[in-house]
Amino acid sequence: MYRSSYTYSETIETVSAKPFLYASEPVVALKTSSLLQLCFSKNPKVRVVVTAVTLETVGEMLCCAKELGQTFPNLCFEVTQVSCARSRQAGNYHLMNGMNPVWIGCLFQKKSQTED
Repeated sequence: MYRSSYTYSETIETVSAKPFLYASEPVVALKTSSLLQLCFSKNPKVRVVVTAVTLETVGEMLCCAKELGQTFPNLCFEVTQVSCARSRQAGNYHLMNGMNPVWIGCLFQKKSQTED
């Protein structure tokens, strides 16, 4: 059973055994490029999932993906934006109030042609 989130030091010590790494926004602020470099070096099949609520974090995720793409040519970066709305009553009606979006980014390596 895997925990849903790991600290920076736990990630460095255990990443080779984990097929899945989830990093929330505070982890992204820590030496992101070096952490991701380590993850993909130790376990090329790892999937790194990062959540973000700010555009700055999304920008950093993209910069890291581009930087890592030079070292790992099969690296893929996918981002999904999720938006939610909460209802509130207004007399006899219910209105939907939009909430802030959340971005979910996933870094992983595609299988190379030689692995098939």
